[in-house]
Amino acid sequence: MTLSLDDETTAGTARGSRLAEDELVLRAQELRELLVKEQEDTERAGHYSERIHEAFADAGFYRILTPAAFGGLELGIGTFFRVVTEVARGNPSAAWCLALGAGHALPMASYWSAEAQREAFGEGRTFIAPHRNQGGFGKAVRVDGGYVVDCTFNYCSGVPFSTHFMGTTLLQNPDGPPSQLVVVVPRESYTVLDDWGNGRTLGMQGSGSNSVVLDNVFVPDHMAVPYNWHDHVGPTPGTELHDNPLYIGRLTAFYAGEVISVAIGTAQAALDEYESIIRTRTTLKEPRVLKMETETAQRVLGRALILTDAAQSIMADVGRLHTELATAALDGGAPFTYVEDTRLRGRVHQAGQLAIQAMDLIFPNAGSSAARQGEPLQRYYRDMGMFRGHPTALIDDLAVGHGRTHLGL
Repeated sequence: MTLSLDDETTAGTARGSRLAEDELVLRAQELRELLVKEQEDTERAGHYSERIHEAFADAGFYRILTPAAFGGLELGIGTFFRVVTEVARGNPSAAWCLALGAGHALPMASYWSAEAQREAFGEGRTFIAPHRNQGGFGKAVRVDGGYVVDCTFNYCSGVPFSTHFMGTTLLQNPDGPPSQLVVVVPRESYTVLDDWGNGRTLGMQGSGSNSVVLDNVFVPDHMAVPYNWHDHVGPTPGTELHDNPLYIGRLTAFYAGEVISVAIGTAQAALDEYESIIRTRTTLKEPRVLKMETETAQRVLGRALILTDAAQSIMADVGRLHTELATAALDGGAPFTYVEDTRLRGRVHQAGQLAIQAMDLIFPNAGSSAARQGEPLQRYYRDMGMFRGHPTALIDDLAVGHGRTHLGL
């Protein structure tokens, strides 16, 4: 099932991009039965299986954001969001693992040099790299030709099948406070700890969010960049190398979208299970009819459909606007700044709230039997519970920063 695009469906045309996107989504839908079947095994192992990994690779999911110059599909963030949501509809934690491993081809192709990209992407080589970027961890020390990094990074979602690791660490400055540095290291340079899955968390047990250890690892200069991405405006190494606004380096909405896409797919998975329940089970009271025939079930189903449809529409709109803003900026129009990116991020966060609302409708109306251990809906509810505590779900915290940014504070 290796994905190849003929002349009519190359990523260089809008029509071709849509055809390729639809094909990728179809492939995700075709994998749903396998993803559902392996849900329990995925939780137990802490990550999806080798079989699913090979299916993802064969379907092209790891190459969606990789530059075409290195054998990638170069299709854009809207396509990535849509595929991740479809995967989550079959197995939410597997989708989380996929999204936060495959997604960071985008910053790699945006901010690193041609030399670094050739080393990371190679000639059609798969690039899978979690990015632990919350505030900076551990320390990096400047040495001749690069840096030495010593740190343990937790919550490195997507690491089990990773080819590289991307981490934001603190560069020690002798004459002042530390600054943030992002390093990329190959698989042989880091250790993955066995500290995820098998009941260690409430939900997302198969998200592959293991800890990673860099034990005084040498990182050459060309594989490290300053973490000043919010402040950057204008062309990047990626836009100059690949001539594509996709690589303009505006990543705030995208990073939120990696997770929100999973949340939306989780709500859709719950909706699928709820529909199966009301189509096959009867009411407890007389007259005994299928639950689907009751106004209550119809209302719950209808409202949940409205919420998940609206969430997906928001994500599609964010993908479109991201492309438009980046294209205009590189064509000499208004710059695509962090302020515009945070506006897009706000929409993404709101899509996540819609997914939560859908779950809150579905679960309590599905009946107590759906809450039993091993039931799919119970698993989806637990997975959404983990999302609720993620920063992308804490919309009130976002709103404060959103308002401050808008006011220029």
